[in-house]
Amino acid sequence: MSETLRKAWLVYVCLLPFNLFYFLGIQHIYPVDLVFPVVLVLSAAVVYRRLSVVLRQDLPVLAYLGIFLVIASAAVLRSGFSGSLATAVAAQVMLVALYLLFRCGVAERLSLARLLTVWAAASTAACLVGLGAVALGICGVGTPLARWYPNLGPGAWRLIGTVGHSPNNAYGYFHLGFFISLGLWLGKRDEAGPGGIFLSRRVLLAAVLVHAAALLLTFSRGLTGLLLGLIVAAPALAGKRHLRHLLPVKITLWAVLILLFAYSAVFFTYTTDALFTPSRQAADSLRLDKEREHLRVYSYKNVLHLDEQARYRRLACGFTWLPSMHGYLLEASLHVFLGHWALGVGPGRFPEVLARLRDSGELGLPPGLPALRPHSTFMGALAEGGLAGFAGLAVLFWFLLGPRSRRRLTEDPLGTCLYACLAGYLLFGLNVDVMNFRWLWLLMAAAAAWSKPDV
Repeated sequence: MSETLRKAWLVYVCLLPFNLFYFLGIQHIYPVDLVFPVVLVLSAAVVYRRLSVVLRQDLPVLAYLGIFLVIASAAVLRSGFSGSLATAVAAQVMLVALYLLFRCGVAERLSLARLLTVWAAASTAACLVGLGAVALGICGVGTPLARWYPNLGPGAWRLIGTVGHSPNNAYGYFHLGFFISLGLWLGKRDEAGPGGIFLSRRVLLAAVLVHAAALLLTFSRGLTGLLLGLIVAAPALAGKRHLRHLLPVKITLWAVLILLFAYSAVFFTYTTDALFTPSRQAADSLRLDKEREHLRVYSYKNVLHLDEQARYRRLACGFTWLPSMHGYLLEASLHVFLGHWALGVGPGRFPEVLARLRDSGELGLPPGLPALRPHSTFMGALAEGGLAGFAGLAVLFWFLLGPRSRRRLTEDPLGTCLYACLAGYLLFGLNVDVMNFRWLWLLMAAAAAWSKPDV
């Protein structure tokens, strides 16, 4: 890899966590995307030399893209062209291109370890900014980098940071930084593999702890993925001297994981919501009837969002058990899949279908439900791609997490942590659509390059 290309990748990795603002107000175009054309041009020579070998070794990635394009073509023939479908196809092609550029350009383990060390440093800096925003929130100073989280009390704040517009986005990025930092630290500790090239063992341990604090303060559903990753990485964490104590630790982690997963599955699918009738007239009190219908203005996770012009000094309300937004999205995803089980409704088209279902009243969806994506990688694949889309996703994850990849990656601490990170993302994907995360595709390319350093 040339020095110029190496610097371009370093800039790309350093800009990756700064996605709070769109570039020039263009939706989904971030500052990091300005570096992509530069990387594309500088990678031309190395891609020309290595692309054929990479495609032979990473054929499932190409198969995934091929299935995706077939599904998109079928959607055009069935329902015509649409802007949402074009955007979804363009995004997927760009992400696969990003994978191939990184896979071809950063093939040697030493170059990859250096780049991952910079990644760990940039991710730690982003964690510190987010933790600072949470501290400011607790002190009464609100910022866009943290969000008040009244579910846990008046002083609780969720970390968002500079990564994106939601705590789940922040978790998705810091999850990678945590396991990369952990793998580099273990490499230094055990003197196995390159470890952190220019960071000391103490600095890397501090990075791991900072990431752990940031991940916990996101209060994200992805914390189940963190636990699964730690279970996978447990042998590397224990080291050879403590392997005899590994079994009870893994049993404990599995028990905690099952309990946390069961709780989060119920909590995020069903939540205690108040049913009330909004009013534009000021009053001393408003008594809410739990038998009323779920109207356009409704509460969200125990917080009552009343009409802006209403001023209430006292509020008495009755609560009942209601599906949350995520429950409605999962129900609609399943309904759409059963109606289009072979090829789905087409990439990017689920929000359009959801809006029609909501407005028609067919599924009894609340009128105020926003037309969003399914918020689940796998339910999204089924709804928008049918069984074909789910098969493409299964092929991709089998390539990344199957026995062959596990055998090659778990030979050293950093490879083990890359594998553990991907395993955690598999569980994270149950509740979040992760396939549009740029950093996930870079992680997949890094894991593939680490397991096949002879490209």
